[in-house]
Amino acid sequence: MIVKNIFILMKKYFFEKGFLLTFILSSSLLLVFYGKLLKDVNSIFIGDSRDAMQTYYTTLYHIKYDHTYFHHDGMNYPYGENVFFTGGHIPVANVLKFINNFFPIYNSAPAILNLIMLFSVVLGALIVYLILKHFKLPAVYCAIAATGIAFLSPQIQRLGGTLSYQFAIPAFMFLLLKFNSSPSFKKSLLIGFLSFFMMSTHLYFFAFFCFMGFFYWVYFVAAHSRRMLMRHVVVHIFVQILLPYILFWTINFLTDDVKDRTGYPWGFLVALSSWKGVLFPYGKPYETIVNWFYTPSYSEWEGGHSLYRS
Repeated sequence: MIVKNIFILMKKYFFEKGFLLTFILSSSLLLVFYGKLLKDVNSIFIGDSRDAMQTYYTTLYHIKYDHTYFHHDGMNYPYGENVFFTGGHIPVANVLKFINNFFPIYNSAPAILNLIMLFSVVLGALIVYLILKHFKLPAVYCAIAATGIAFLSPQIQRLGGTLSYQFAIPAFMFLLLKFNSSPSFKKSLLIGFLSFFMMSTHLYFFAFFCFMGFFYWVYFVAAHSRRMLMRHVVVHIFVQILLPYILFWTINFLTDDVKDRTGYPWGFLVALSSWKGVLFPYGKPYETIVNWFYTPSYSEWEGGHSLYRS
């Protein structure tokens, strides 16, 4: 049913001129900026950060060497680790692992991962186009704006890791818009599936979805009359957010046999956001000008900006 709904949406929009223009523009920019990578897509790792290298390692190791779909033997020696805590492309990795049992595709796995990450930018642009078009904006404007938004997204900096799936947040927003236009259980199931899939890829996506979902449902309750049954609201929230959460942690509970994981992980009280990290133009050409008037103290880069400070 979910696949059928996706197919119907693709059939409805794919041949629309603005949608095609968005595809052409975003694909062209992808070739301009990442054409060299696409030429050698099976022999490169995108990104040189520690997170990117870890993501490639855990994903490729899991596909080739692990004996089960939920345990990773390549870290936390000698006990291994639950696969969802390894930072790999877990849903994709498990699909490729299953296929690799019958057809040896491991040697092409780097290319598959790279293409998924790169073309998620194009898919993100297409979904942003659908969001803008939903508000009845001109098609050409929507195509240009959607392409620009996609290629200016901060998630571009995350290419190589699982947070690079640029289509995820726009897809959640678009599905909420469609749900708001005509609420249905089927649309809630589609949103729930997206929530579960992206949560399995990276838990941050679920945090983003919860943030957006909270404000949407506050608006939804405020916009409808008091005769709207609260049961109706609760059921949809359960299917869209709570059910994926319960399913994800049930799977983790049933498959997690790691007993020595730290109970006090580092970073939670360190990588804190501040107004400086969010607003100060670290690394921008005009940072020097701003420094004439104000020089901020150190700001943790994970808490707001993307550059290390000495």
